[in-house]
Amino acid sequence: MGTKQETREYGFSSPTFSWSEYTKYRPAYPAALYDLIFEYHREHRGGLHSAHDVGSGAGIVAAVLSSHFEKVHVSDPSAHNLAQARSMLGDMKTECEFSFSQTPAEERVLPDATVDMVTIFEALHWTDAPKAMASAAASLKPGGTLALLHYTPRVFVPNSPRAYASWNKLMDAYSRNIYEASGELMDGRRAYPQGDSGLDYVVLSPDVFENGAKRIYINTAGRGPRPFAKSQTAVDEGWFPVLDSQVGKDDVVEKRQDQDDWGRSVDGEWFKSYFETIQPTPDVSRLRDEFAELRAAVDAEPGKLTQICWSVALVLATKR
Repeated sequence: MGTKQETREYGFSSPTFSWSEYTKYRPAYPAALYDLIFEYHREHRGGLHSAHDVGSGAGIVAAVLSSHFEKVHVSDPSAHNLAQARSMLGDMKTECEFSFSQTPAEERVLPDATVDMVTIFEALHWTDAPKAMASAAASLKPGGTLALLHYTPRVFVPNSPRAYASWNKLMDAYSRNIYEASGELMDGRRAYPQGDSGLDYVVLSPDVFENGAKRIYINTAGRGPRPFAKSQTAVDEGWFPVLDSQVGKDDVVEKRQDQDDWGRSVDGEWFKSYFETIQPTPDVSRLRDEFAELRAAVDAEPGKLTQICWSVALVLATKR
């Protein structure tokens, strides 16, 4: 299957964007995450025939799905990303049948009620979320699983207040870049408040999904009332709208700490390389002083690394 729609360009879609750098500096989705998803899927008697990975990027999640499902559809609005996914998945030794479409998440590319699982990882905030959710729900079979994941780009530095303060200045600069730019800045104005909400903005209509959807929050302790906010300054000064929480009274909310799977030990130079994977980014060349301050804070003790971790939201819901 192959379908082509109008391309929506993000920094991730640029032919010069390096997915190898992205995967090097972003968190690797741990085995424990997939264990959570498939435990939920089994508990709700979901099938293992077909899955759809929406906003697949280079096919990172699709590769894992291929070991569970007979068929996996891979979609992304970017031709560049889709080419990366085709290349990587084509090199795999698997009996899974892949299909591809260059389509946005809002587009209904698959027939209704034909897939057992839809995954949207670190992508929903870029979309018109209600339309993307409607498309995902329509394609799910009754009993099928919707799995959504989001982690905040503003990593937490729990053991170094000085380094965390310096890092927060850089995330303020990132946020100011979006706030002050004209136009949508690659849909950044829409993505920003959705990302800051974690996945609490996601509506799980009781007419569409069974009661008891799971909302799992990882590493949010100690991060205040808005653990997914990219900039406290942006919050304090009201640069972007705050979205209403859509967490339902019947949703099952779990909070966990897991700095091993969702963290790592880094040096001062790591932050710059990681920052460059965040889209859209300010001109890094204008932030030399800020990065120098951060490196000095992180590398204050030679040879000692600093612990960072990501805050994560996972939503699991079953189609009626």
